Parts: sequence; structure tokens; C-alpha cells
Amino acid sequence: MHGGLGLLRQALIRASFEIYIRLKGAGSAEIFEALQKQGEEIEKAIGAELHWQVKVKGEKYQIGLELDSAATGEDTQAAQFEWLHEMAKRFAAVFGPLLKAGP
Repeated sequence: MHGGLGLLRQALIRASFEIYIRLKGAGSAEIFEALQKQGEEIEKAIGAELHWQVKVKGEKYQIGLELDSAATGEDTQAAQFEWLHEMAKRFAAVFGPLLKAGP
């Protein structure tokens, strides 16, 4: 299984910020399902509702969050980077131990 923490995707092109965990490869389906079963607790710890996506069934999964600057009022670049930094710390604190422990 390969995983990773995506912090910034096309931020300069789309002026959009998102953070996500991507799971792919052997065992990714089981890990995704195990995390999804804990979804309510994970979202509470992160402080936001997450997007749980099956990109390619059995192969590729993504759990993430996108900043909606219009809804949050975080429309300045400094506020957006602060949001990204805070979410990166929360994702690492919440998902790190869960991913190390395995399904």
C-alpha cells in the first residue's frame, strides 16, 4: 500500500486549497474501509466533514477536505495558507497513528 498526504493542488492556478490522504495499492481498500468506519470520530477530531472518495475501487482511495474560501471568509492568501498549515497538523495528528496501526 502506498499512501501520502497531499497538501496543495493547483493552488496558484485555481486559487483552491485542499488537503487529502491518498491510499493506493495492496491493502488500500481494507485501510480505507477501516478508516471510514471511524469516520465520525475522525471528522470530529479534524473539525470538519471530510470527502471519502473511491477513485478506483480496490486500487485508489482519497479522504480529504477543500477550503471553501467564500463560505469561510478566508479569502486572503495568508488566511488560506494558515488554514492549510492548521489542517496539515490536524491530518498528521489524527491520521498518522491510525495509518501506522493499520486496519
